[in-house]
Amino acid sequence: MQSYEDAARLQLLAPELFDLNRESASVKSLYGLEADETRDFGTRCLIARRMLERDVRFIQIWSGAGGPKNNWDNHSQHSYGSYHGLQDRLTNPSQVSSRI
Repeated sequence: MQSYEDAARLQLLAPELFDLNRESASVKSLYGLEADETRDFGTRCLIARRMLERDVRFIQIWSGAGGPKNNWDNHSQHSYGSYHGLQDRLTNPSQVSSRI
């Protein structure tokens, strides 16, 4: 029964959880939401943080809507480098947590 109650609670929290308009401009900036090249992945990371704050038990952040190329989780262009661009996409976690 507890699992059903947890699932219902999480579903009721979903609209608020995904409403990033509640975040300050400084937090959005830390996650890279103002730049085209970091917006997608930054949004995913920010939503993941908001999920953690609401006790979601399992969270997976996936980057690469364009398929297995040109993203940090690269499965096809190994000469491109599995971690190419990752440093540019991520904000230092200690920088983020200290400013929230």
